[in-house]
Amino acid sequence: LYADGVHFVAPIGPGQVVVNEFQPTPHLKPEYARSEEAGLRYRWGDAARWQLSANVWRSRVDNFVDSVVVFISGPPSFDPASGNLIFPGTTTNLNTDADLNGWETELRYDADAWYAQFGASAVDGEHRDSGEGLSSLQQDRAYLESGFHFDHATVGARLIGAAARDDVAAGSL
Repeated sequence: LYADGVHFVAPIGPGQVVVNEFQPTPHLKPEYARSEEAGLRYRWGDAARWQLSANVWRSRVDNFVDSVVVFISGPPSFDPASGNLIFPGTTTNLNTDADLNGWETELRYDADAWYAQFGASAVDGEHRDSGEGLSSLQQDRAYLESGFHFDHATVGARLIGAAARDDVAAGSL
């Protein structure tokens, strides 16, 4: 199986859109990874329970499937039916050997009636042969969450902040 069809459509101005399409890649190989991970979890408190957890990890991945998004990949064409100027874009999945590493941490306070938690994570990775960044890694993130416990449900909200990811392969979005 491989991704095909339209990946996304993005307006870039009045009467101008980018139509990004997946490029077929039927010869992708399966990923194979060797990973190490170390972490700790510490809990304390009685009625109000605290929990702190943290871990670090690294992976050496053969045939990592990296997605390369080229926002505008060629000259535009005019679509008379819609009246739009259509800019083509492409998304291609490629195999590459990669090294990845990351960390995550979380602090949680859980009382009988409510809870709150904060967490953060970061991942970094590069092509093993060139040292260039990988295009399809998640951004560094932090979140704050809080909610209330009821008899048969928990209701809460989460605020997530994500950093820009600019260490990607040349030519990708």
